[in-house]
Amino acid sequence: MILCVFRMMILVGMCVVSGGCNIIGWVVDSATPDTIYIREAQYKGLVGKRVAVMVNMDEFRLGRDAGTKRLLVEQLCRSFESEIKDIKLVSVDQVMAYDKAHDYWGSESCAKLMGDLGVERLIKIDVDEFEAKGRSAYASMKGRLSGQVSIGEVGEDGAESSYVFRVRVAVDYSPTGDVEAVVLGSGDAFERGLMSLFGLKVINLFRDIEVSKR
Repeated sequence: MILCVFRMMILVGMCVVSGGCNIIGWVVDSATPDTIYIREAQYKGLVGKRVAVMVNMDEFRLGRDAGTKRLLVEQLCRSFESEIKDIKLVSVDQVMAYDKAHDYWGSESCAKLMGDLGVERLIKIDVDEFEAKGRSAYASMKGRLSGQVSIGEVGEDGAESSYVFRVRVAVDYSPTGDVEAVVLGSGDAFERGLMSLFGLKVINLFRDIEVSKR
């Protein structure tokens, strides 16, 4: 027993000599717990406000099916309703009716859009990438969704409504595991998974979240 312990001590000593700081650092790092901190919302002006969520997206150019835009608006609205306190969202039907009646609303000013929809805040998302490759369960499925998120605020003291916050959001999505691949390999499920992940990243801009850091 004593001989085994002695041999172990010699082995550790040789490792320290040859690997030195790397081994010691690994031991210390492994023993150090993650630090949890709160990352504050990047924008906090949605609480209690009447808000419209609009998606500016050329479905044909991006190779998406008609109706994809509505699905994304619905996903985003569900996220905002569940996570932002007392938010008052314009209905998806009203937003999509406006979208259909105004083909080029994406180039309109923030003031006009907010005035037409009667809102205090406007969340406009300009989608520039929407890729969902490999619809077969046997294919390598990969997806990417990205766009610019802009927040419009109603003007005060006679000032015109304008965009006060802009940030680009992008997500890459690739299901893991054979079971998930089979489930997401048919119909709209894969695209819905991509949109859900995008919605989560968008909503995280507007709420405080816990982040771990070692």
